[in-house]
Amino acid sequence: MSNTKLIDWNSWLELTKFKLSFAVALSPVAGYFMYGQIETAELMGVFVGTLFLALGVAALNQYQERHSDSRMERTSDRPIPAGIISEGKALRGVFFLLIVGSLILWWLTTPLTLFLGWLNVVWYNAIYTPLKRKSAFAAIPGGVCGALPPMMGWTAAGGDVLHPKIIILALFFFVWQIPHFWLILLKFGEQYSKAGLPSITDIWDARQLKSITFIWMLATGVSALLLPAFNLVQVLVLKILLVMVTLTYVYYAYKSLYASAKKVNYFLAFMAINLFLIGVMLLLVIQQFWK
Repeated sequence: MSNTKLIDWNSWLELTKFKLSFAVALSPVAGYFMYGQIETAELMGVFVGTLFLALGVAALNQYQERHSDSRMERTSDRPIPAGIISEGKALRGVFFLLIVGSLILWWLTTPLTLFLGWLNVVWYNAIYTPLKRKSAFAAIPGGVCGALPPMMGWTAAGGDVLHPKIIILALFFFVWQIPHFWLILLKFGEQYSKAGLPSITDIWDARQLKSITFIWMLATGVSALLLPAFNLVQVLVLKILLVMVTLTYVYYAYKSLYASAKKVNYFLAFMAINLFLIGVMLLLVIQQFWK
């Protein structure tokens, strides 16, 4: 009986992409800290509320893509196509997660934060997910899903959603999201094609794909350097550290794509781009405690 429960629990973690959803929930924390005023209830509210929404979004996405997932080796063992979690049970889980996340954001943050959270839900599940079936370039509008969570943190702290500082931070998250998506397509493009989904691998050859992906990864580094340029990073030591982190990221981005003429080091590329995002968020948080 205990083994059955463990397997079922692990399946729900897989259905909701818990690790990715947890990372998504950290981005509003960066936006919140950047505003500079810290209230524990608001901070925990935007983090936990965003986490529940992200879990619901991920589960709904897997429900929407259950048929194409069953045709790809990378995703055929996901809980729904594998028959571990039924479609009805998955939908009930989606509604529970979205409702709980919405209530938390409503009680502990602001109506605008809740609106941005639901805008992200609609954008990801009603715009980006269907667009993936029609266009190989869906990742570009899909980048909006990365830009909205830091705005949620900023507005939860009381900030204006149109303030230049949060716009610049949202731009960084937007640009970061695109090469993150494209690295997945670069690695699994053939499986997407076999599943009947459009892929950039059908449009460009491997050499072109590496060059374009590197340009987007480089653009992510440049967008990070806009943070001190617009006074989002104010401490000189942290500005120097940001430059060093950015240069290190660009080096490993180049190395992962071009160290071998025939093979891309996907593990190194993903490590570089994900650790870079974490590093930038940490710098924004550390700045608020800098004396």
